[in-house]
Amino acid sequence: MTNYKGYTFDYHPKFRKEFNKIYKKHQCPTVREDFKLLYDVLIQQLEDLGEFEANICNHMSGLANYVILPPFIIKKFRCKGINEGANSGFRITFLYDEDEARFIFVEMFNKNKKSIPNKERINDLFKNEIHICGELYKGEENFLNINICYFTIKFNVLRFFPIFFNRFFLFECYCNFF
Repeated sequence: MTNYKGYTFDYHPKFRKEFNKIYKKHQCPTVREDFKLLYDVLIQQLEDLGEFEANICNHMSGLANYVILPPFIIKKFRCKGINEGANSGFRITFLYDEDEARFIFVEMFNKNKKSIPNKERINDLFKNEIHICGELYKGEENFLNINICYFTIKFNVLRFFPIFFNRFFLFECYCNFF
């Protein structure tokens, strides 16, 4: 985890491996310096525009409905060591949590070796987490434990809630359940 200009940059463990592999195999020897520039560009866009420019970051779709942070893919990553400009061929997927000013980098790959991002990796980050009114409740595989007035209630999430729930629907069902 890195803190920079009031923002937190966090990395998926597999992202670190991919990043180091790109650096060590000299696919992009300046990737570390280039990533610091990427931090500045992302922060500047958020502070100036309040969002990411579409020509740099595209919103990803096709993820599970329980993914509550917006996913983005960067298709214009400039690697100075390649001399291709912004068309280096590298793709970077990340999530952005606006409430915590936190970036979570999930995957980095070369489009010549892999054509599409790994959406399952993003889905897996949220698979066992459920948010109810901003509070995170982490359960076992498909189970949710909720503590209410000294009682712990454990129930199967997939049995009581449809697959396509969101946190507001979940809270409403939760209130009606009791």
